Amino acid sequence: MALVDHGLYRLGDPGVALAGCSALPAEEAARARRHVASGGDAIVVGRCAIADEEGRPGPPVFPEAKSGLARLSEGRVFGIAADGDPPAQLDVQVVRAARELLGRGKAHLGLTGRGRLFARAYLDPERKLDVHLVNLDGPRPAQGVLLHIAGQAAGAGRTGYWFAPERAAGKDGERISLNPSGFSVSTILPGIAAGALLAVPR
Repeated sequence: MALVDHGLYRLGDPGVALAGCSALPAEEAARARRHVASGGDAIVVGRCAIADEEGRPGPPVFPEAKSGLARLSEGRVFGIAADGDPPAQLDVQVVRAARELLGRGKAHLGLTGRGRLFARAYLDPERKLDVHLVNLDGPRPAQGVLLHIAGQAAGAGRTGYWFAPERAAGKDGERISLNPSGFSVSTILPGIAAGALLAVPR
């Protein structure tokens, strides 16, 4: 997650950290936007503009960040008084924004239903999210379990491919729709006898 504010700044891996930026050079402003658009998060405190070659501030780096949480492609940006001066009790608002973006420790995966499933997700080198599921109540199949995937993990993926030993779906898997719900996607999983894999192209 990046913090965009007034004053000094630093751009680098693993993300963007900007502090004290009333204006950024166009190249670095573009890098900050790419960081968020590719799935990162940012908090914008006060005005942060794109500077021209002579250092004059122009349009904002994140026009989406007016007040509160906004989506930017695959990422999210939280604006705090982005059109003016930082407000009083700034620390309280920054903590609130961080909790909103971090989900108060909420996992990228959520399962709802009567079945007991163990779930883990991995992002492979091809930018595909693989969600591995194991039925802890086997041999009784887990039926009708609702899976939630955080938007930052799912990326732009709205379709998954289901692989399970008991379902003859071929090497390409069985196509499953992922339904947008706020800043996440969700789907009702097919029955799981022992284990299964849901592959989500991002």
